[in-house]
Amino acid sequence: MKLRYRKFAPVHREYPIFELVNDHDVTLLDVGLNDEGVPEIAFHPGAASWIVDVSEFERLIKEGVEEGVDLAKSSAT
Repeated sequence: MKLRYRKFAPVHREYPIFELVNDHDVTLLDVGLNDEGVPEIAFHPGAASWIVDVSEFERLIKEGVEEGVDLAKSSAT
């Protein structure tokens, strides 16, 4: 299964949220930082039967958080 992040732009947030979607455009989870800079993950129903290796999951989450931080820094300049 191919996975990718796409930006989700909620209103009134300092950092953007990124959705992790599969190759069928099903959203598995959201990842980002809250306004205090604390990482958050929200699981979607599409992740109900998703099986993933723990190290791969950790890498995916870090990737999403890093994208959000980089985007927030670049838009602040």
